Amino acid sequence: ASDVYKRQDIFIWSGSEVQDHAYDEIRKKCVQYTHEISMHRFPQPHIRVFSEGSSMARWLQCRLIPSHKDSPAEQIKSFPQIGELSPEAKKQLLSKFHRTDDLSFNQYYRSLFK
Repeated sequence: ASDVYKRQDIFIWSGSEVQDHAYDEIRKKCVQYTHEISMHRFPQPHIRVFSEGSSMARWLQCRLIPSHKDSPAEQIKSFPQIGELSPEAKKQLLSKFHRTDDLSFNQYYRSLFK
């Protein structure tokens, strides 16, 4: 059996705007709350805490579906909150993603019917 099916993870992300020590207590409460709501799950999930810009954050970003490669209309359809961002905020968000040769789900799906 694949290790993917044996192991579950819960990710807690701290963006660059909230990495100050003033937010440490909030992160601590987030980890405690996550532990409380997942303590009866089996298998017990791993709680992983990431800070934007760290090597572990890059590890996570490289494993996300590269939806940032989709057209703007497809991005908004999949993630309606993106449509609420200003053009500058959207540009800033998209700049945080790493380039990849992997296809997004929509790109992959279209390639099946070429």
